Amino acid sequence: MSIKNKALLVNLKISQMSGFKIDKGATEQVALTNNSALEAGRYNKNLFASTSLLADIRSKTNDIRKKFYHNTLPWGLKGTHMLPTANFMDFSAEFRADKKDWFSLVDRFIENLPKIKLDAPRVLGNMYNEADYPTEAEAMSKFSMDMEVTAIPDDDFRVQGISEEELETIRRDITNKVTTATEDAMNVAWERLYKTVSHMADTLSDPAATFKNTLVENTQDICAVLTKLNVTDDPNLERLRQEVEATLTNTSPEVLRHDPDARRDTAEDARAIMAKMGSFMGGN
Repeated sequence: MSIKNKALLVNLKISQMSGFKIDKGATEQVALTNNSALEAGRYNKNLFASTSLLADIRSKTNDIRKKFYHNTLPWGLKGTHMLPTANFMDFSAEFRADKKDWFSLVDRFIENLPKIKLDAPRVLGNMYNEADYPTEAEAMSKFSMDMEVTAIPDDDFRVQGISEEELETIRRDITNKVTTATEDAMNVAWERLYKTVSHMADTLSDPAATFKNTLVENTQDICAVLTKLNVTDDPNLERLRQEVEATLTNTSPEVLRHDPDARRDTAEDARAIMAKMGSFMGGN
């Protein structure tokens, strides 16, 4: 089956207020105090230092971006990612829920904006400037979130006014670009699995190293998502994914912390899997 029937292209676009503004007066004062050139630095003041509401939005944004990157693979153009159709329904539902939560945080911030402005002079002191603060409508206009979805380019088309020879050149170019982008995306899939296994091997090989439960949980997550990201049905990737899942995720983090034998054996298993993966990754 063609890759065009197994995946879509997606682009996550998020805009949000930074909440910081350069203060020329404070910058000049810092330069004067330190006997430095004015160009040596700039003082950024936090307009919303009295509240965590804007920081909560940024935190949710980071969470949404992480999920987006986890569930997709990069695709040629900057910012564009490939989302397998096998993962589209689940991820889209999760994205819509996260988007709703994100806008709830935005609404909460906007609702509290008048109160934040009233408290700002106390926090910023002489750096306070009423003109720095947007109205509620202006603030709301700075927040947006969308995930654009498009199809992978198709080389099966007809255009009037262009010779068949030129059309064939365009088709070949599209085919080559799709092939290259697909290969690059699958290389990323391999790298994600390899880096996860490598991290586990390095951590468990050091008896003194401490680790969180996420050491195993992240490995489980990678194995789960790769069943959907393997759009080329690469049998080698699937075989090693299954081996990682069966060998490295069936021992609890607690056992790995307190059982030296289990820890050593799991580290050795991870190294052995890395060696196998290397043969499919150009020896890297």
